Amino acid sequence: MDRFVFTVIVPLLMSACGSDGSGKREVENDGVIAATASANNGTSTMRSGKNLRADLPAGFTLYPGAKVINNTAVANQDGDGGLIIMQSNAAPADMVNFYRKQAEKAGIKLDLDIATDNGAMIAGNGPNDTTFTFNAAGTANGSAKKTNGYLTVSHGLK
Repeated sequence: MDRFVFTVIVPLLMSACGSDGSGKREVENDGVIAATASANNGTSTMRSGKNLRADLPAGFTLYPGAKVINNTAVANQDGDGGLIIMQSNAAPADMVNFYRKQAEKAGIKLDLDIATDNGAMIAGNGPNDTTFTFNAAGTANGSAKKTNGYLTVSHGLK
């Protein structure tokens, strides 16, 4: 996961700030990785790790009983957002329905709703430049069936 974060996410942070800039990366005591990218258009920050506190926007909660696998939070002068990767014993459809209710209550208008045999995804937009996606996919983990959930909520990020 660390390799993904720093080969994909940090360059995206840099490009979001403009073409010329600088950045730094550090590993904090709790294993959380922090990166900052500064350029002509401002500064972007990113923190990622399984020990990073899941700070969800108002109206959103972690799925009951789910274990956080990783959490990534990003922010820049335009807004903020995050991606929480979680794992649960629940069926993908149950997790999607849980987040569907939360999204609709938060004023998100869902414009994507896809279901497959082993997973589902919903996505939409809401007030204050809010974007939302939730993807759940079943996976075999040893002898137990698990569901991985990917929750992304952002405000104002461009």
